[in-house]
Amino acid sequence: MNTPPLICKLIKAGQQATLLVRYIVSKATKLLADLGYGEVEIERDDWRWAGDQLRADHADSRASEVRHVVFSGSHHLPVEAQQVLHLAALDWLATYAPARRWIMGFQRHNGVEHLHVAVANVGEDGTPLDLDPYKVLDMAAMKFTTHAVSAKGRGVGQGTGKVYSKPRKSSARDLAEALAPDLKAGTVLDRLVLRHPGVGAPRYRKDGSLISFEFDGKRIRLATVDGFTKQKSQSKGGEKYDGRITSCGQRHDRNIRRKRHRLGVVGQQLPRIH
Repeated sequence: MNTPPLICKLIKAGQQATLLVRYIVSKATKLLADLGYGEVEIERDDWRWAGDQLRADHADSRASEVRHVVFSGSHHLPVEAQQVLHLAALDWLATYAPARRWIMGFQRHNGVEHLHVAVANVGEDGTPLDLDPYKVLDMAAMKFTTHAVSAKGRGVGQGTGKVYSKPRKSSARDLAEALAPDLKAGTVLDRLVLRHPGVGAPRYRKDGSLISFEFDGKRIRLATVDGFTKQKSQSKGGEKYDGRITSCGQRHDRNIRRKRHRLGVVGQQLPRIH
C-alpha cells in the first residue's frame, strides 16, 4: 500500500479526562490503551477507570488533565486504515508525549476512519506537555511519522471538511517572517504591519496605539508579532530591529493613559494610523 494521506489535528486544551474518555468510548469500534501496563485492548465498561488513570499524575496541576489529538483518513483509505492510523498515532505519542498514559478509540463517520487519542497532559515529573505552535504545524505536516503523509489541501469534499486551521501564533510568525526583510533599526512596527497586504480591521487604544488587527482570518495582537520579529532579528546578523512597536513611541500601560488624561490628551485628538 502506498503511503496514505492523513490529517492530524490537535484539539483545543481544557478537557476533563473522564468526559473525553466517555466521548471516545461512546462511538468507538475498537479501544486501545497504555495506562502504565503496556498497550492492551480495553472494554467499553472500563471508561471510568481509564479516565482516572489518565489523570493519575495530575495532582494539583493547573494544566489541562488531557490532550486530545485526532487522526483522519478519507473515503479512499483502504481496509488497512485502522493499522495506518494506529501506527501514525504511536509515532505521534513517541515524538510529542513519551512516557505518557493514553487511550485511543477508532471511530467511523460518514465512511471516514478517525482515530481519537486522549493522552495524559501531566507526567510523573509534574510537568505538562509542551505543544507549542511550531510543533502543531509539524503535526499538520505529518513530520513525525513515515507511515503517512499530510492530507493538507486534500480531503475537502470527502467527508473530512476543512483540513487544518493554523493557530494564531503561527499566523503571527508567518507575518513576522514576511516583514523581516524590511526590519531595521528605527522601524516602527505598527506602520509596517498595516501596510502589509492582507492586514485589516485594526483596533486602537485611546492613546492611538495599535492593539490588534486581522490577518489570515484571525485576530492577532501587535505584541505577538513584535515577539516573533525580535526572535527573527536576534537569529540573524546585521542591523538589529530595535523593538519600537507603535508610532506613539512607547508601549501602552495604565500610567501612560492616566498621564495623558491628566494633560487632557484623549484618543480622538491623536491621529489614527492608515
